[in-house]
Amino acid sequence: MADLRAINVLMRKRAELGAQVTELDRQTEEVVSQIAHVDACLALIGFDGDPNDIAPIHPQHGRVFARGQLQRLVLAVLREAEGPMTYRQIATGIVDQLNWDREDRDAMASLIIRVRHTMKRLRRRGLIPARGQ
Repeated sequence: MADLRAINVLMRKRAELGAQVTELDRQTEEVVSQIAHVDACLALIGFDGDPNDIAPIHPQHGRVFARGQLQRLVLAVLREAEGPMTYRQIATGIVDQLNWDREDRDAMASLIIRVRHTMKRLRRRGLIPARGQ
């Protein structure tokens, strides 16, 4: 006998993935159009080479903050605090300072983890007191 709950969950997951594919296809078409416009501009200003020979630049993923920026932000939030703060509260303070979207759950979850690691480093270096002190 088929597990109807499992089937429904998998059907929903497939529908979500299909929607992602549709969105990525739309984004791809948009980027291809932008590349065509840049290629046309290059030709207008006298570029003689083949634009396809221009190697793509791959952005660094995961590099949201400049070197030391997150540590400075954490310390700034802690300086303004009136008492002990949770990692989530510190992350929310950083999001507010940077005018980021508080509702982006994935970004908040990632930031909370980064804040926790930053706090551990700050404690090890003696820049902030250990928990409970």
